Amino acid sequence: MKTRQPKAPPPQLLRVFVCSKLRAGPGGVPSIADNIARAKRLCIVAVRAGAAPFAPHVFYPSLGLDDTRREEREMGMAAARRWLAVSDEIWVDAKDESECSQGMLSEVELARKMDFPIKIVFAPECWVKVR
Repeated sequence: MKTRQPKAPPPQLLRVFVCSKLRAGPGGVPSIADNIARAKRLCIVAVRAGAAPFAPHVFYPSLGLDDTRREEREMGMAAARRWLAVSDEIWVDAKDESECSQGMLSEVELARKMDFPIKIVFAPECWVKVR
């Protein structure tokens, strides 16, 4: 009679908070839709790199929160901050802070102020092809 070997537990995936632009740039280019599509591509690349990404600016608008309405933007950002608090790393879609939007900068600053260390990674290597 064969005995079953217990399966090894799945590896712990790195919880990655995806930090990229949502609002449209000058003249509306790229658009919010373009920025959401980019964030989705970044998430796919992160999954393929073995991470468990979360991009609040993809998720909350898909539920119906409207980033152009101040109250709804604040609700989404508050919820995003809670997810950031349980992340292992924040992956920032920028070479450095000079490329960050105000919203992105607020997330990077919050990560720096957390009671436990959250690693801040600017333009992760796996995102090179998306850039």
